[in-house]
Amino acid sequence: MKWTKNRKLLAGISLALVILVAFSVGGWLGDNGVDPIDGVLVRRGDLRISVLARGNLEAKDSARLVNELEGRANIIYLIEEGTRVAVGDVVCELDTSGHKDRLVDQAISVDRARASFIDAQAQYEIQVIQNASDAAEADLALELAQLRFEAYVADEGEWEGELARAEEAIVLAEESIKQAEETLEWTEKLYGQGFVQKTELDRDRLNVTQKRISRDQALRDRNLKKTFGDRARRKELSAGVESRKRDLEVVRKQAAARLVDFESERVSAERELERQIGKHVKLMDQVSKGTLRAPEAGLVVYGRRKSRYGSDEVPQEGSEVHERQTIITIPRAGGMTADVSLHETKLDKVRVGLACLIRVDALPGKLFHGRVAAVAAVADSGSWMSNPNQRLYRTEVALATEVPEMRPGMSCSIEILVEDLKDVL
Repeated sequence: MKWTKNRKLLAGISLALVILVAFSVGGWLGDNGVDPIDGVLVRRGDLRISVLARGNLEAKDSARLVNELEGRANIIYLIEEGTRVAVGDVVCELDTSGHKDRLVDQAISVDRARASFIDAQAQYEIQVIQNASDAAEADLALELAQLRFEAYVADEGEWEGELARAEEAIVLAEESIKQAEETLEWTEKLYGQGFVQKTELDRDRLNVTQKRISRDQALRDRNLKKTFGDRARRKELSAGVESRKRDLEVVRKQAAARLVDFESERVSAERELERQIGKHVKLMDQVSKGTLRAPEAGLVVYGRRKSRYGSDEVPQEGSEVHERQTIITIPRAGGMTADVSLHETKLDKVRVGLACLIRVDALPGKLFHGRVAAVAAVADSGSWMSNPNQRLYRTEVALATEVPEMRPGMSCSIEILVEDLKDVL
């Protein structure tokens, strides 16, 4: 097999050498069999320098219907291009089944968030009531402590009453002693006369001793109250007032701290509810945007976009559209423009304001005039995808006249008149 390939290669080289020798010999003989080329005479005249390009007609002003669904969506209904529609007519429907499924889930999330917020709101209100109750109890305890202190130190108050009772106890004890001593004296006389038993005499003597002891106790109690009881009671009541004040401050701080916690939970639940409602509203809006209606009366024209291969793509039922992609345009009155893509090598010749000649493929034999209205500052990204080594710049040519037969999307050729030279060689 290898030998066969080598033989074929040697045969090819030999044939090439034969052909080369034959041409060389023919050249030496001066007869190559080719007719001489006739030249063009140099002359003076007018010369037009222009740039030729292809493009599509577009309306100067039109209502645009775009895909406002997030991400991508499939077209499930699309009105036929060229149809005349009235305001509000359905022209396109996008698949929103996924959005509808998420809308159901979102409604459940909203209900849960609302329940959480209601519970957090109730807990907050309960805590407010509990705080008010705790503060009221602490206020009452403080007020009672202050009243007890005031009742003790006031004129004819508790202290004076206790002191008076101590003095009265002494007076009553003295009177009891006198009475017991009189009884004992009488009993001693009767005992001396033999009218009473000695046990009765001993009883009355014991009674006098008991009364004297009771008086001494009353004296000690009064003296103790005067010396220590008043100061101790004042300190005790005063400390009670201060303790109730501290308790009230603690209750207020604890109430504020608990309320902050419940308030934080309530605010968080409220914000979560608002967030879930916002997502629900957004999904409802997304579902509503799945139906595109004509914003005004006119002729339906499909929106065209450059594919990654540089060709024009038009929407159709079952095809996928991107977010913010124009699906349909409805031209308004006001003339037409030609959308042209110029190669980067031609940009140095083209500028805004240059006159143009336009020929529409659908209107053969007719010539229309216009001017360059705009030249893009950067290359079209679509041209990079179709050919990484190619840079095309979008150029807009405004037509001078409005012709009813022109339709958006029609193909046309544009000649941009760069310069007309007069009487040149």
